[in-house]
Amino acid sequence: MSPQSNIGRVKFFDEEKGYGFVWSNLNDRSREVFVHSKQLSGGLKSLCRGNLISFRIEQTAKGLAATDVKIVNPKDEYAIRGVE
Repeated sequence: MSPQSNIGRVKFFDEEKGYGFVWSNLNDRSREVFVHSKQLSGGLKSLCRGNLISFRIEQTAKGLAATDVKIVNPKDEYAIRGVE
């Protein structure tokens, strides 16, 4: 869909199942994008609720999906506290 990177937050990620959803826009939580563990970059194995991430969005047969997912700031206080 878009070749540029997006910045968003992790809504939830199930480590056992290896997938979750991210909010594709920091200011608008109405748009959610699917993310699979195979799309985590830089040695990431999992995501935590609230992580600030960069990613690309691709259209798949099942809908929008995040690719090339990277944590922007692993010590982000918001991510440590979680999303309220």
